[in-house]
Amino acid sequence: MATVTAKYTSPTHSLNVAHPVNSSSDAPQKTSLEALRRAILSMKADLNDFLTERKLEEDRASGINGTSSKRPEDEDEDEDEGEDHDAGEDEE
Repeated sequence: MATVTAKYTSPTHSLNVAHPVNSSSDAPQKTSLEALRRAILSMKADLNDFLTERKLEEDRASGINGTSSKRPEDEDEDEDEGEDHDAGEDEE
């Protein structure tokens, strides 16, 4: 039985992931490719989960608690209103 493996290493963490490719040697090629695809997708999900957890740990350690870098919509509206008001004064 074949296995799909991946290894992630950083200065502070490492992860080894292995997923078996559940396909017999006498299976049609399409079935074998589907089994390989499922194994790769499972491995990708595992790696994404691991990296997401590491990022959340880093953010918590840095004091970031999930705040967005985008400005709130209300702030944009206030600026737009100010610009419209200024434009109206120039016309007088």
